[in-house]
Amino acid sequence: MTVRGGGVVLDIDDAAVGSTGRLTMTVHNEGSVPEHLDMAAFADAGQAVLHGGTSLDGSMTSGGILLPPHSVTDFSGSGPRIQVGDPRVLAGRSSELVRLEFGVTGLVQVRVHVLDR
Repeated sequence: MTVRGGGVVLDIDDAAVGSTGRLTMTVHNEGSVPEHLDMAAFADAGQAVLHGGTSLDGSMTSGGILLPPHSVTDFSGSGPRIQVGDPRVLAGRSSELVRLEFGVTGLVQVRVHVLDR
């Protein structure tokens, strides 16, 4: 999925949530402006908790998780994390709507796969 706004071009790929409640995805900021992920909320499981990564990969700032211009941020490895409070709410589902609030781009809705493992 590609989202554009305010000099930011975001490609959000491979979005999924596993049985642990961790949302994984890769975000490419192909624009010339830094972006921040401010908030993530699941339609049925509620607001998620954002955890920043290292200064090289998705660090947490006062504006949220930093997505530098011309960068790729991986939310599936040891970098930043998005964690739903109670993953049991997602049991038995094949997908879930997630709202991602970005500082520049604004609110983006992404339908993510729910993995059973």
